[in-house]
Amino acid sequence: MANPTIDETLEEEGLHQIQVRIVAGRREFEAALRQLTSVAPVEVVIGWISGGESRVKPLAQPRPERYTRRLPVPEHAGHRIRYLKVEAITWIEAESQYLKLHVKDKSFLVREPTMTIRHLESRLDPEQFVRVNRSHIVNLEWVVALRTEAPSKRYVVLPGGHELTVSPSRWERLKKALAGG
Repeated sequence: MANPTIDETLEEEGLHQIQVRIVAGRREFEAALRQLTSVAPVEVVIGWISGGESRVKPLAQPRPERYTRRLPVPEHAGHRIRYLKVEAITWIEAESQYLKLHVKDKSFLVREPTMTIRHLESRLDPEQFVRVNRSHIVNLEWVVALRTEAPSKRYVVLPGGHELTVSPSRWERLKKALAGG
């Protein structure tokens, strides 16, 4: 194919382009947009129609993914929201309906309906964060060591002596990520 279109380029990368039309007031628009983007990381191009003429220009090519740099964390019984830089997070754990973000000697409990460990994993840079088992994601910058007791008992060691079990299926991925590949 000599000159691939945007749709052909996206399909080669396993991505799809859809067009969604939302007609709503400001509050309803924001809620609809949040609902649309809560399922998976997506790129949203916002345009408007004025006098029957569309102001949306198609993208020349897909933009590189952007990963979350800060996460909202409730403080003081939810009366205040703090924005935590993701590089400060040592590890993340799923705890029932919550996510617990561990930062040095503190931890923050986050509960949002759309914030599952799978969803958060998709929003984090895979070169910085790796899921080590079904309940934990670690920040590679904070990994102190890897430890093996037996072929099926492997651990990642974090600051403060914290050890998290690494699933056998995720061991090679973790080692590769730590080696920079």
